[in-house]
Amino acid sequence: MTPDTALQLLIDERDIHNLVSAYSQAVSRLDPVAAAALFVTDGTLDVVGNKLCTRAIIEDGMRQTFAQFDMLQMLFHAPCFVVQVDTAQASWSTAEFAIRKDGEALNAIFGRYEDDLVRAPDGWLFSRRTFTMAARVQLDAAKLQKNPEFLRDPLAAFSPSDSLR
Repeated sequence: MTPDTALQLLIDERDIHNLVSAYSQAVSRLDPVAAAALFVTDGTLDVVGNKLCTRAIIEDGMRQTFAQFDMLQMLFHAPCFVVQVDTAQASWSTAEFAIRKDGEALNAIFGRYEDDLVRAPDGWLFSRRTFTMAARVQLDAAKLQKNPEFLRDPLAAFSPSDSLR
């Protein structure tokens, strides 16, 4: 592997990691528009057998799903990547914590996302995301203290060029 190839691989892995971070942030803010925008137009999202095809249908499905929740916190870790020029595959372990509207239980869901990605003119996008659940549990949420300010986008006031300064 040449130094230029190694550098491009590191850049691609960083950019893919940032894509998944943006997805996690959008889901945690219950923002279906931002989450769906990370897919190619004809992308697919498959969550435990519930398959949504096209960005517009993904957005609508997320809107309906997110409307059921008072809180949804998505965490991801342990990424694995295979990058081939303009396509990539990735796998991520996840933990999600959710409270349904008027719910009294904290749902903890553990699983894995497997992704097919494509390099678009503006960066990497999901062409397919598949979530496989490993386990789930419900916990008493009576003592959970929620912060409604959390739903705001912390980076909304910044433009992408701000990180270059």
